[in-house]
Amino acid sequence: MDQAGAGMSDIVLDSLRSNPKLIRAEQILADFEAGYPDTRVIVTLRPSAAASALAARSRRSVQVPAEFKRPGAPIFYNLRDRSMREELRKTVGETVARVSSQLSGTGMRETGRFSYQFGFSAEVTPGKLQQILTHPEVIAVEKDNVQQVHLAQGIPLIRAAVPRNVYRGSGVSIAVTDTGIDVSHPMLGGTPFPNAKVIGGYDTGDNDADPTPGSSGEAHGTACAGIAAGNEGTYDDYIGGVAPGAKLYALKISFGTGGYARDGDTIEAWEWILDNQDFDPGNPILIVSHSFGGGRYYSVCDESLPGLTTAAANLVAAGITVFASSGNDGFCDSMAAPACISFINSVGAVYDANLGFSLGFCLDPAETCAGTVPDSRCSSGNQMAWDTTAADKVAVYSNSSPLLTLFAPSHYAYTTDIVGSGGYNTSGDYIHNFGGTSAAAPYAAGSAAVLQSASMELNGSFLEPDQVRQQLVNNGNNLTDTKVSLTKPRINLANAVTAFLSDTHTLTVTRTGTGSGTVFSNPGGIDCGIDCSEGYAEGTMVTLNAAPDLGYRFKGWAGDGCAGTGPCVLSMDQDRIVAAEFTSFPWPLFQPAFTGRSGGGDETSFANE
Repeated sequence: MDQAGAGMSDIVLDSLRSNPKLIRAEQILADFEAGYPDTRVIVTLRPSAAASALAARSRRSVQVPAEFKRPGAPIFYNLRDRSMREELRKTVGETVARVSSQLSGTGMRETGRFSYQFGFSAEVTPGKLQQILTHPEVIAVEKDNVQQVHLAQGIPLIRAAVPRNVYRGSGVSIAVTDTGIDVSHPMLGGTPFPNAKVIGGYDTGDNDADPTPGSSGEAHGTACAGIAAGNEGTYDDYIGGVAPGAKLYALKISFGTGGYARDGDTIEAWEWILDNQDFDPGNPILIVSHSFGGGRYYSVCDESLPGLTTAAANLVAAGITVFASSGNDGFCDSMAAPACISFINSVGAVYDANLGFSLGFCLDPAETCAGTVPDSRCSSGNQMAWDTTAADKVAVYSNSSPLLTLFAPSHYAYTTDIVGSGGYNTSGDYIHNFGGTSAAAPYAAGSAAVLQSASMELNGSFLEPDQVRQQLVNNGNNLTDTKVSLTKPRINLANAVTAFLSDTHTLTVTRTGTGSGTVFSNPGGIDCGIDCSEGYAEGTMVTLNAAPDLGYRFKGWAGDGCAGTGPCVLSMDQDRIVAAEFTSFPWPLFQPAFTGRSGGGDETSFANE
């Protein structure tokens, strides 16, 4: 490039660097600064007027989940309502098609369109990116990041043996967003796709209908699927997945035969799940297992990753619980994306047993608080972190931070591999030493499937995503990651299911007064006017909030220890009845004040109240 061309390029990059629509501009511009002619981005558009109307209808029709009320949270749409879901899909499709058409041309190659959020992914040049940012309907552009895989049975450790034999995850499907599933494995159906175990799926990484890895593909997704919901059976130490009765969906997000995937392809996979949640009405998709990730985030990353965050939020709005691996970098104060998203349950890793020897993991000493030593087997910049093994010991590589939701087993997981000479074990169909937080996420996903199966059988309904989280967290065994002194629960599935069988207490809400309004609970269950009574397991902490209708006010709580107008927090150690009083405003709202003045009669003024 001549000096004039280089100067013009610098001017463009400087302009881009200061553009407020770019999220984490340094990530987006890194490829250009390294000399590459283009980079991959996710473009977010302004929601249409029709979508705004849908959002308003959603707020009127159901209780808005608490996580959607945080500042900066994605827009809540009632995606349980299939007609609203279809309306949203229609207006998103029309808007994205129109704007993409306006922006198409030299310098942009569209790589994907989204269905339930206003956006698309594309490969763009610096000049084209500058043009995109000037479009009035473009509100943000972020990097289309690359995620990578997060590389004896943990079932007894999480006390899943009895629950899985009783409830099995039947009537529930788990979507595994990974490198595809080898459906030819006997524990994963054993017949061509789709089959009785893997009942559907898609390859968003390569944009085709075959979500299997092939004999030469990456076996990571096959291993994760075997942990979550492989068929029951015995092969050496393999006894089937945590939820052997659950069905599986294979969403291959990786491109080619390797272990890498882009954020845009992950968004497309999660939206495919929305489209096909009830493909088999007897086995709805209620859980997503995601063992990919990348980057480092010290706090909730919703604003840094709006595309993935909106996709995850839409899954939660549809009643789907998402688990993601926290990552294997040995971070002590942070974790990878997408586990850092507030709508996702992040899962760290513990050893499932004393393996009888120490294990070494190559970590960057500048990024971990774990002790490391130089070792020629580690790549440049990394050193070896040696770890003694024991049941329930947090693995040294497991990323930890206050964001972490829970722990689950990892090394050494005995699970399914690609059949034949492919995969990790080229001389067999199983791998005996699968690990990392990649293994922990499907353990959690399988546990959630058993929990949902138990809830349907015992209570006649599935749990909301926040209830799944609370049930697993509240009934887990607290463990401390000694490298950072962080304590979080490790899944105890027997305790979580037993909570359904032990004392359940009923919370009843009544509405009194001359006004009207709604009372809702966290965790979910109470949405009164519609549903004013709910059973909760012994010891569950329930928070009630009151929202008056337009033109009325909330006067306060009465009964069972609640008073005032703030949130009502209850411990469900007995049946409880709480009354919420809504009243009309005094009328008129602004009372006239009369002031007498000598010689001038009465003068009227109005109080500014």
